[in-house]
Amino acid sequence: MSQVLKNSGGTVVLRHKGGNWVYTWGMARRRILIAEDDPDIAELLKTFLEFAGYEVIPAANGQAAIDLAMALAPHLVVLNAHLPDMAGDRVCSLLRTHARTATLPILMISGRPHWHEITACFRAGATRYLTHPLDLARLRQTLSEILA
Repeated sequence: MSQVLKNSGGTVVLRHKGGNWVYTWGMARRRILIAEDDPDIAELLKTFLEFAGYEVIPAANGQAAIDLAMALAPHLVVLNAHLPDMAGDRVCSLLRTHARTATLPILMISGRPHWHEITACFRAGATRYLTHPLDLARLRQTLSEILA
């Protein structure tokens, strides 16, 4: 006869004659914070990421992204390079100064792929950089590489 000892977050531990068995189904959803001021792009990203199985945390501006990243410890930040209250590279740089977010992967996105902007984002600590219009297959591949 089996007995359930623990059932939480996709894991069940069963006790059976001779020892315990651990069964795991699925995995905990990874949290992705999106800092995007364009509502259409934010909705596209949210829908795409939720469909792919991620938990999405929206932020409308840079300060909200910093506050949410500090409070909720996402697995990844998708950050627009041009937010209403501060530049994305500034947000990235501020996230890198806090111990809690210093190693957090940051994917920068922008519709203006100028060389000086790309360089500034990488200097600030961006992990990767993608341009608009977003290629969803490339986005999926990039997320897989970053979160591997």
